[in-house]
Amino acid sequence: MRRRHHPLISGVLVAVALASIAAVVSNCTFEHGSLSPGDSGIDATLDGAITGDGPRGDARPDAAPPGCTPSSCASANGSCNGNTCEITAPANQPVACPPDTQCAVSCTGDNTSCRNGLTCSMNSSCGFTCQADHTCDNTSTLDCAAGSRCEVFCVGNHSCIGLTINCAPGATCIYHCCGGSSCTGFTCTGAGCMDGGTTCM
Repeated sequence: MRRRHHPLISGVLVAVALASIAAVVSNCTFEHGSLSPGDSGIDATLDGAITGDGPRGDARPDAAPPGCTPSSCASANGSCNGNTCEITAPANQPVACPPDTQCAVSCTGDNTSCRNGLTCSMNSSCGFTCQADHTCDNTSTLDCAAGSRCEVFCVGNHSCIGLTINCAPGATCIYHCCGGSSCTGFTCTGAGCMDGGTTCM
């Protein structure tokens, strides 16, 4: 036979159960973002992702690599070949690669090319190939601006004689002395100067 509980007894049991649950809840402490002891790193990561204060919020996209802008390349007497501004150095004239440009300069005239000043502008990547006889010499200078990467290939005979590379802070300046009697009296000043050896492209 099924027993029936007296209504008064059932009410008392329910009241006792509710009181017990209330006591347990009152002894618990809930804090914003706190999942469990030792989860503070997770909380910080979540907050950082929301507010921009964490690692994700501080992230920056990588700077775009140097390329070639047709107008600025043309103003330097060059033309774009893909992402490279290609310049054939004019006779007895200075040569300057534009800022934020990947630049390749060919010094092809014996005793006339790249002898009157060379410039690699800020944040550019510049290659100078001194391939003819007596090019990049005549006590000429190559100024490599901050953030630039300059590379000089002294391929021709007597190339880069008396050349001075001024390597600004934050620039990288690499030189290769490959031609016969090249780099006599050559100097490179700055922390970014690097001897690339005698291998030329």
